[in-house]
Amino acid sequence: MYRQIFVFGQGRSGTNAVGLWVHCQCPREYRFTPKRGSRLYFQEKSTRPFVANSPMISLKEFAKLSKRNGGHLNKDYRRILFVLRDPFNFFASQMRHYRVKVRSGAKEPPRKELFHRLTRGWKTFAREAIGLTHILPEGSIYVSYNHWFADRAYRKQIIEDLDLDFTDAGINLVSKHGGGSSFDRRKYNKKAQQMNVLDRWKAFQDDRFYRGLFDQEILEMSQDLFGDPPFVI
Repeated sequence: MYRQIFVFGQGRSGTNAVGLWVHCQCPREYRFTPKRGSRLYFQEKSTRPFVANSPMISLKEFAKLSKRNGGHLNKDYRRILFVLRDPFNFFASQMRHYRVKVRSGAKEPPRKELFHRLTRGWKTFAREAIGLTHILPEGSIYVSYNHWFADRAYRKQIIEDLDLDFTDAGINLVSKHGGGSSFDRRKYNKKAQQMNVLDRWKAFQDDRFYRGLFDQEILEMSQDLFGDPPFVI
């Protein structure tokens, strides 16, 4: 059983959901420590084991921290899970989140600039998931959010890889961190499996800006990782 488990990915990728679910599979002595970054985790002095959830850190940033703190990332002591969602639903959730923030008066970067960063980040995670790069430490576990949400056997395998006892506890919880779902907030807390998280793309499929996010590389890697696209670009 690993004393420290890192779960990280891009925001709106389901990272908070996966992190909370992993924590719910852990023995009671585990703490759940969701933060915006991972720097504090490497300075953790507590002997109490924890699940560290980071939905706001890039793969390259995490890898940099891993190398800098290599002595603390012994693969027999810590385990790393990185979460990736299919680009169609990921970008739809990001679009929805962006609209809500702008309408609320929040100061956000220009949409084109933000989504340029998001597409680059998605590609970085996808290349690592496919095996085109090997940035993360050996033994890191790729988690497909789509498969995690839809397939109980897939979730069971993740927990077994973490050397924990599978109960699937927490699968219906909506984390309060990150504000919950971009579309539903926390409306489906305790019944999260009823959310249409695999159909968020439908809200934006005719949006020109949204459709322009999908270049050939994204489409090909999405095909490799998630199968056929839900609609034709």
